[in-house]
Amino acid sequence: MNDQNTYQKSGPGVSIEAMKKFHQHRLLVAGSKVSQDFEQINEYQRYVLLQISYGDQKTWCSEVKALQKTIQDEAFIRMYVDQMLMEVPWEHRHFTNIEMMLAAINYVVHTAPIYKNVSSISWQFPLSSLMNFWMMTPSGKLLMRMPQFNNHMNQIMKAWCTYLDSPDSRVVLNEGPEGWLNPEAYKYNALDEYMIPDRGAPYWGWKSYNDFFHRQIKPECRPVDSPDDPRIINSPNDGVTWALEHYVQRDDAFWLKTQVYSLGNILNNSHFVDQFVGGTVYQTYVNGGADWHGFSAPINGEVVGVELIEGYAWTESDTTPPDPMSGPYSQGWAAGVATRGLIYIDSKVKKLGTVCVIPIGLTEVSSLTTFVKPGDYVKKGDMLGWFSFGGSSFALVFQPGAIQEVLVKPPPTGRNNQPKDTLKANRRFAIANID
Repeated sequence: MNDQNTYQKSGPGVSIEAMKKFHQHRLLVAGSKVSQDFEQINEYQRYVLLQISYGDQKTWCSEVKALQKTIQDEAFIRMYVDQMLMEVPWEHRHFTNIEMMLAAINYVVHTAPIYKNVSSISWQFPLSSLMNFWMMTPSGKLLMRMPQFNNHMNQIMKAWCTYLDSPDSRVVLNEGPEGWLNPEAYKYNALDEYMIPDRGAPYWGWKSYNDFFHRQIKPECRPVDSPDDPRIINSPNDGVTWALEHYVQRDDAFWLKTQVYSLGNILNNSHFVDQFVGGTVYQTYVNGGADWHGFSAPINGEVVGVELIEGYAWTESDTTPPDPMSGPYSQGWAAGVATRGLIYIDSKVKKLGTVCVIPIGLTEVSSLTTFVKPGDYVKKGDMLGWFSFGGSSFALVFQPGAIQEVLVKPPPTGRNNQPKDTLKANRRFAIANID
């Protein structure tokens, strides 16, 4: 049996050594884009290490201090953190003790992402670039699934979101080589499709990094397809199609290799679950700076339920291939465990019925805001909310028999071989069954 197949699941009968061998194989994959991406992460981690070594260290925020205290006080958490750091292969092991790990996290949450070039993903997602090697170790996997540790990380990310909402975070909104307003970054983010508050003002009029991240799309760049035709279902977001699954069950083993959907987990066991059992899940992935980070109504109807679930930001499926960005290969898994919103829209149309719109936070800040409440009537293209800085995925859940045809399907070569073309918000992607 080769190394890659040594460990296919966790649980009884699987040795720690087998787990370690499997995960180290994942971290040491060579001769592919993954190894190049991992070297980018190494570069970023070495940079952070240099900053904290030189004493360029910000005052520790209270949320990082709280995590430090829990690590000190809770023996098992301290054990897993210590083991996690030592399980990272030496080629990627830049932070060798708990104090260094906390200092690195604290450094990142006092900064805004900078732009290096179009391929500099590790610099654009700095917390992912810290967490990536840690979360793929056996002890890291266990640690990230511990509610107490996860709660601390969620609080740390909220503190970071507060910084990214502040005027101090605008420092990266400049036209210099590492600024988000330079010509290369302008093209990369397709800023010609967005409303720029005041190009002649400092920071072009944006009030914070998140204000830039939330930038509003020009309506003509995301026209609403068939606004009055109930048969046409539009994409609520920019993204690439990741998965399409029919006859979805209430309870299923979403943690296994196939990453099937489990409606009870996705919908947080709400009272809406039963009406979706046997239905369809369609999932997309917001992919790249040019993708709009808002989301809109895919159908016309009444909002009959809204729920925000604070989930697990740094977990991944045990069976994913090497994942240099800490989450995209585990999106089916994330649909049932990550921070997400549930927005139920009743179409008032037979067969189509109610549709659940699910924005999903992946890693980083994992912060999302919804703008609607039960009782609101929405029309296709009406804005339902937005993501603050961070990776994101998106799912739609349909009742059994609601979908006649899906026009934009996942690539036939597999979920993780994504097409380059983005499914734009407000574009039709499915035809509904209606009477």
